[in-house]
Amino acid sequence: MNSVNTEKYRENIHRTVESMIWERSKENGEDDQDTRLYERIVKGDQAEKQIEGFSEAMRIACEKSFKTKKARKTPQKNKSVPWWTHELTAMRKITNYLRRKYQRTRDSAEQREINKEAYFAQKAKYAATIEREKTKSWKEYCTLTTEANPWNAVYRLASGKKRTNTQITTFRKLDGSLTSDTKETLRLMLEYFTPEENELEDNNHHKRIRELTDKQPNTPDNREFTREEIGRVIEGMSNKKAPGKDGIRAEIYKLTFKMFPKSITAMYNGCLKTEYSRRDGRRPK
Repeated sequence: MNSVNTEKYRENIHRTVESMIWERSKENGEDDQDTRLYERIVKGDQAEKQIEGFSEAMRIACEKSFKTKKARKTPQKNKSVPWWTHELTAMRKITNYLRRKYQRTRDSAEQREINKEAYFAQKAKYAATIEREKTKSWKEYCTLTTEANPWNAVYRLASGKKRTNTQITTFRKLDGSLTSDTKETLRLMLEYFTPEENELEDNNHHKRIRELTDKQPNTPDNREFTREEIGRVIEGMSNKKAPGKDGIRAEIYKLTFKMFPKSITAMYNGCLKTEYSRRDGRRPK
C-alpha cells in the first residue's frame, strides 16, 4: 500500500463517514471527525448500527481508493470427461506400450516394421473407440430434455451457461420427517449449530457458571477497553494474514484506527456493554 493510495483512502474514508454515519455539522465544519463520531456513538448507544455503518464506510472507501485484480481463469488440467471408460484406460496403456516398443527397436529393421504395424493398428483401434464413446455420450446427453425446449441442457452447454451447483441435501428433523427445501435445511442447520441460550435447559454446571457470573458483574473481563489496549491488538495484526470476508486487510484497519482511535474504542466498548458478539448480530439472552 503506497503513499498515494494511503492518501486516497484517507480522503475517501473521511468523505464516506461524513455522508453515511451522520449529517454534516454546520457549526463544527471540518473539525475532528473522530470526536464527533465518538460523541454520537456514546450518546446513541446503538453499537450494532454504528459498527455496521462504519464497516460499510470502510468498504466503500477501499473500493474507491484501491484497484482490485480479477482472478484469471486458468484451464483445469487433467479434466475428466463424461465419456471416459475403464476400457479406454486399458487401451491407452497398451497403445503407449506398443509405441515405446516400436520407437526403441533399432537393431532389426524387420522387427521394427512388425512393431510399427502393431502400434499403428492399436492406435487406430484406440482412436475409433474414443470416437464411439464420445458419440454415445453425446447422444445420451441430448436426450436429457425434450427437443421442443430450445433452452435445454445442450444450449446451456454450447453457450457456456451451464454451471454445476452443489445442492444441500435434505436433513431428517426430530419428528422423523425430512426437510422440504434448501431454506428449511439451512434453518435446521442454524438451529442445531447455533442454538438459542435457554436457562430452563441449564444443567448443574451451567447453573453454577451463571451464578458466578451474576455475582461478579465487575470482573476484569467486562471492564471497558482502553484506547491503548485496542491499539496494541490492532497493531499486532499481521499484514500478511489473509483478509476476512469483507476483504479489508490488516493495513487498512491499522490506518483507520490511527484516524478514528476514540470512535473505534467506543465501538468495542459498546460491543462489550451490549454483548454484541455473535455472527448473526443478535444479543445472547
